[in-house]
Amino acid sequence: MEIKWIRFYNIRMAKNEFLKECIADAFLILLKEKNPEKITAQEIAQAAGVGRATYFRNFGSKEETLAFALVHLWNKWTDERIDSKTIRNNIEDFFQFNYENRELIKRIYEVHYEHTIYKAFFQILNEYPSYNPLEAYLTRFAAYGLFGLLEEWVARDFKEEPSQLADFVDNHIF
Repeated sequence: MEIKWIRFYNIRMAKNEFLKECIADAFLILLKEKNPEKITAQEIAQAAGVGRATYFRNFGSKEETLAFALVHLWNKWTDERIDSKTIRNNIEDFFQFNYENRELIKRIYEVHYEHTIYKAFFQILNEYPSYNPLEAYLTRFAAYGLFGLLEEWVARDFKEEPSQLADFVDNHIF
């Protein structure tokens, strides 16, 4: 009986994850055309092919939806590219990801939702939260640092190449 329950639970979790991805994708599509304040939960749900209740069961706000979308994009991107590499390579991958998604990143800044980028960075870096205070502080420091570097890069309209920024971080910060 326990095996059936585990299988049911895993199928349900996979389905729920799929629905969250559909909702997040729908929000990203709508975000291209409209400011977030003008996008309703009903529009997001309709574009995702789900009910409004499903949207609210999975997300408490549009910011949460966007942060989930960014984390999902990152996870998909890294699944295709990153093996176990050096910190230097992971830093370059971070910049490469943002460079490849620069139109989305610019749009997020344009509509003043950049705080969701920080939330996504923190979720990515804090995948396995630590109860060790030093690790917790270092995770926050890294998330804010990456966010600050990205913010400057956006302000400079992504002029530098990802490898140049990775070199800067590698040579001057680490």
